[in-house]
Amino acid sequence: MIFFGCLIGIITTAMCLRILMPIAERIHLVDLPGGRKQHESVKPLVGGIAIFIGFACAMLSLPISLIGYRPFALGGLLLIFMGILDDMHEVSPHARFGAEIVSALIMTVWASIVITNLGDLFFTGEIRLGFFSIPFTIFAIVGLINAVNMLDGSDGLAGSLIFVQLFLLALTAFLAHLIVEAKVIVLLMSALLGFLYFNFPFSKKRTARVFMGDAGSMFLGYALSWFATGLSQAPRSAIYPVGILWILSITIWDAFRVILLRLFSKKSPFSSDRNHLHHVLQDRGFSPKNICFIIAGSNLMFGLGGVLALHLGVSSPVLFISYFFGFLIYCTGMRFLQTAR
Repeated sequence: MIFFGCLIGIITTAMCLRILMPIAERIHLVDLPGGRKQHESVKPLVGGIAIFIGFACAMLSLPISLIGYRPFALGGLLLIFMGILDDMHEVSPHARFGAEIVSALIMTVWASIVITNLGDLFFTGEIRLGFFSIPFTIFAIVGLINAVNMLDGSDGLAGSLIFVQLFLLALTAFLAHLIVEAKVIVLLMSALLGFLYFNFPFSKKRTARVFMGDAGSMFLGYALSWFATGLSQAPRSAIYPVGILWILSITIWDAFRVILLRLFSKKSPFSSDRNHLHHVLQDRGFSPKNICFIIAGSNLMFGLGGVLALHLGVSSPVLFISYFFGFLIYCTGMRFLQTAR
């Protein structure tokens, strides 16, 4: 049954892209070359729409009630709609944040998917958030959505990285015997795979033919937030919260480092620069395909390491301290890449 659902996800996404790509050019839902952009031709921004439709169709193959996923669908649709508007007209940051906050409220208030427990991070016992649970969860959701958007700057990168992170979340669910949750995540991976066929830079001659756009990055950031929070909190509690940090390691480290650099330079956290990991690798001469392999492969290694360590009995505080030192090593490595000749 899951194999059939994956086929639906892949084929439906691919068919939607075939239909939407020429339409996108007619309605100007495209990314134009120029400025800091690497591509040299017009690229349709319909990947996110196709992924959403492909995933929705694949979900219909599961013999389960989908009532519990209505908040996910509504929050995702809101972000898809806002992303399309932003891709076409560049809406204000306030409007974007407003849509992200509303979607986060849908997840926390309607679906009751909330970060209530951070686990034991400092050998002092579990940190329970109490009244701060919903505000903290909204902050985390909005932060992850924007962190995913920040990494969508090289052919195939965001899709490849999110595919790896979804795989790690599906593995986590499977190891915890949460088979339905694992299947749902795998179905989203299948839709993403249908998109990557058109987006991954397989060679110099075959570059990305379509981008996911803000609609795609916002929706997939929301999906990561949904599954990561749901699996790390009661009643599922498939993994300690610190394990999620390792699963999303590159996304979090990259965003946190860049924001700190901008703040230290007295710039807006959301200003543009070339300090992201993929920018640094581009400046060092790496091809888009190799950038995908380096970043997604690194995240796979860190994520598997974190999940395996937890299953081997390594304590949450040790993993959290290791994560902090991992971030310091990451920053040091980035500094070396930017300054070495």
